[in-house]
Amino acid sequence: MILVENNFFMNGGDFDVAAVNDIYEVRGVFSLDANRNLSATFWLVENGELVTSSLGSCEYSIFDKNGDAVALLIESGLAPDVNGQYISTPVSGITLNDLTHYVALVSIDYKAETRQSYLGIIIGD
Repeated sequence: MILVENNFFMNGGDFDVAAVNDIYEVRGVFSLDANRNLSATFWLVENGELVTSSLGSCEYSIFDKNGDAVALLIESGLAPDVNGQYISTPVSGITLNDLTHYVALVSIDYKAETRQSYLGIIIGD
């Protein structure tokens, strides 16, 4: 019998440690230029490391603070570049109001599974 930390007892036989699941994070940044054109760049991180291969398509949708989709601020079919980044097509952000809270639901396909995260957007002067 072996006593290890926290008074855990192990009595012979095989002891298997459960596998730790990988941690995925969709990350990104938005910008709004002087003409109110909205652009974005997204990427996927696996266990803290940038993913650059086995990536599928990416899509995003922007929602206001009430959870309502913002018209025309949805894009799908984005392909990754060689650095694993997805660059959105600039779109008019004229519907985004100053000093209002928005979130973007971003989805990236990776190894036949979809990884999703909400990214915050704050528009203000």
